[in-house]
Amino acid sequence: MFLMAAMRRPGSADIQVKVRNLSSGGMMAESPVSFSRGDLIEAELRGIGTVTGKIAWTAGGRIGVQFDSAIDPRLARKPVSGNPQPQLVRPSRTMWRPSIR
Repeated sequence: MFLMAAMRRPGSADIQVKVRNLSSGGMMAESPVSFSRGDLIEAELRGIGTVTGKIAWTAGGRIGVQFDSAIDPRLARKPVSGNPQPQLVRPSRTMWRPSIR
C-alpha cells in the first residue's frame, strides 16, 4: 500500500507521511520527522478523515501508530470521488498536424 497522509502532534503543523501499512487498529508510516514512543498524534487519512492515536514504536524513519478507535481501512482504498482515470481524447481530423506524428 502507498498512501500519503497528513499527520501532526495536537496543535502542531502537518507533516506529510507515507502510509505503508494500514489496518483497523493502526498504521505503519515513513516520516521525515522523528517521533518518540508515546507521542499523541492526529492523522488525516483519505476516505476516513481525522483519526487519533499514539506512537507505538519507531525504527529508522518508520513509525507505528496505534489508533484510539478502530477504523475501516477499506475506505482509504476506495477511488477518489469523481473520475480517477484520465479520459483519453480520440484524435479527430481537426486535431491532425502534418509535422506531428
